[in-house]
Amino acid sequence: MSPASSGSVPVAVDRESGAQVLIVDADVALLRALGVSMKAKGFAVIVARRGEDALGLIIDLASKRVTREGSGLHLTPKEWDTLEVLVRNPGKRVSQQQLLHEVWGPGYDTETEYLRVLMARVRRKLESDPSRPRHFRTEPGMGYRFVP
Repeated sequence: MSPASSGSVPVAVDRESGAQVLIVDADVALLRALGVSMKAKGFAVIVARRGEDALGLIIDLASKRVTREGSGLHLTPKEWDTLEVLVRNPGKRVSQQQLLHEVWGPGYDTETEYLRVLMARVRRKLESDPSRPRHFRTEPGMGYRFVP
């Protein structure tokens, strides 16, 4: 892996495949052993702490898999689409209208209740404490932010 630049977010590029991997305090060899995809044009996000038995959260966009503490999670298509938009914009606020437009399509830009309910489900599945989210944060009245 070689470092690449993505603002303040640590990104590495796999030399063999060219895949971008956003790594947040994780061991790359361990991730490969767990089968995190390094496919060309793929993008994986890893949220974990070194030294812990549980790896934390792995979001592998290349193979469309999410793992939390070593267990695979099932996301609905809308949950996955929302997650993917947020993860592809790490640290940036994504507006409610942008998420609604990209996930539900044109004509849904004002249906913010759909998004509120969906984000609550995503947090229940992915956050260790959904009532105090660390990674999927709400910007009240504005949108959402993925914080690796």
